[in-house]
Amino acid sequence: MNQNKIYIPWKVGKGTFLKMTEEFASLFSKSKSEVPLILQDQDGQKFSVIYNREKNEILTSGLILWIRNRNHTEDDKLTLIFELLDSEQPLFRLTLDKEIPPPPDGLYLGKSKDRLGKYSTDKKFFLPVQDLVTHVFICGVTGTGKTVMGKSIIEEAILKGIPAIIVDLKGDLSSLGLIFSSLEESEFEPWVEVQARENRQAVIRSEVERYKEKLAEFGLTTTDMEQLRNKASFAVFTPKVGKGIPLAIASPLAAPPDITELLQSDYDTVLSMIGDFCATFVKTLFPEAKDKKFKTYKSFLEEIVRYCWEHGIDLQGPDGLHAIQEMINKPPIEHIGYMPTHDFIKKEERNELAKRVAMCLSGEQQLWFKGIPLDIDVLLSRPSDNTIPIPTPVSIINLRELATFDDQMHALSHLTYALYEWARRKGDMRGEPRLLFFIDEIAGGGGRNAFFPSHPYDPPSKSGINLLLRRGRAFGLSCIFATQNPGDVDYKGLSNCQTWMVSRLQTDRDRKKIREGMSTAEIYIDSVDDKLRDMQPNEFLVRSKSGGTTIVQERWLMSYHKMLSEAEIARINQPHILEWFRKPFRSVPKDI
Repeated sequence: MNQNKIYIPWKVGKGTFLKMTEEFASLFSKSKSEVPLILQDQDGQKFSVIYNREKNEILTSGLILWIRNRNHTEDDKLTLIFELLDSEQPLFRLTLDKEIPPPPDGLYLGKSKDRLGKYSTDKKFFLPVQDLVTHVFICGVTGTGKTVMGKSIIEEAILKGIPAIIVDLKGDLSSLGLIFSSLEESEFEPWVEVQARENRQAVIRSEVERYKEKLAEFGLTTTDMEQLRNKASFAVFTPKVGKGIPLAIASPLAAPPDITELLQSDYDTVLSMIGDFCATFVKTLFPEAKDKKFKTYKSFLEEIVRYCWEHGIDLQGPDGLHAIQEMINKPPIEHIGYMPTHDFIKKEERNELAKRVAMCLSGEQQLWFKGIPLDIDVLLSRPSDNTIPIPTPVSIINLRELATFDDQMHALSHLTYALYEWARRKGDMRGEPRLLFFIDEIAGGGGRNAFFPSHPYDPPSKSGINLLLRRGRAFGLSCIFATQNPGDVDYKGLSNCQTWMVSRLQTDRDRKKIREGMSTAEIYIDSVDDKLRDMQPNEFLVRSKSGGTTIVQERWLMSYHKMLSEAEIARINQPHILEWFRKPFRSVPKDI
């Protein structure tokens, strides 16, 4: 037995006082009847207890709270280890001789705070992996750590072998691929930003030390980082422009591969897809169009596209757009509703529409057709040498370099329907997540420039996101959506999310939205306003599907969190990944 450590057996629920040993009593003067002790756990958290020297016992109220925060119950038989660190205070290090192992299916996201949310504990918080299936909503003002929380979920999912498709709007999600092999300064040096006139080496050294301390604070080591690095395979894709792997939206109006089956089994979804595709396409063609003109063009195109999908006319690629152009000039349909087509849309308007479509086949608009196809099986494919298991694929769709919100919405709308088509083809998978889909800012620029806004706005991206929220869980497709502006998103649609992670919200409008959203999702939390006002940065009020409400201090990331420039994004893709995606994907395995 270590001479500096004193071992005290204890059954947690037995008695108000904990009897100490004579060895412990010998540390104190007999003249003192009551002594306040400071106890420090292995993570540096401190709390006080009262020791009665005459009775040689400690009041257990503080100890019981500490024990409960470590997942122990009142029936547990434990051994407390007291190690004297400073006799003047007096200060003891307090540990247990045996820790409860983490749940096998849990995602380690941080540490729980006490029930009032005032004090940090060393009790790790694990989100059950099954809770991902019913979707996750994360919100909080800028600087509260919502992006880090989302990335923590992705890191943990990687370790469980769950792949992910991520939409990166700013460049910070792409840095998930920055997982260093060590905590040496040389690893950080190419990525640390240093201001003018600062000592570069000193800044890097300070950043490395900060990183080490934060990882240690949450019990993470280089071994954990190495495990994550070996388990993950990242690929960053950029549609139309950018330095990632080129991603082709092969045709803005092409039908999904299983359109014949969809027409028979899910016609409403087909009509929604056609409507959304045509809306984004017309917005691209006529960014200046007035509402009446926009609706005319959109309705006319919808009828042409529906005709093509129902008659098996291929609209893929430039040839598909050329076919659309010809059908605009010579419509294959005689009526729209009960109105003759030539009365519904005049020849001059059709000529202008055809001319705008022709512009998509020239100039920079051609870039939409360049790259690998928007096929989820392709995005999740990875090279293998058959000697080691294929790592968990994480594919990041970086939209940062797209010039306009309409371009971003165009890409996102097609991506959501591609995900639904993929998940639907895979079939039911209830209870376990098959794929994660993460968007960090579904509120976009707010109002009409939001991807998932509240009424009266209804952008083309909204119905695809709603489809994933309503039906994705049946196929194991798990959505993780985050925003700093909950007042700008459709909280009724987000009621499909059964796990909410809410950090500090400053405005009454945002807090009201959260209360309404939680009540719609049948989540009820006492004094939610007070909790959301008092939340500190990197703290979240977590209400999970499994039940219970916990205030969590989010953990430190194992990947290096930063905003990546376009040039840095190009360096995330490793050479063997780039080589793999340069191959023609004529035959892609369908069992990913």
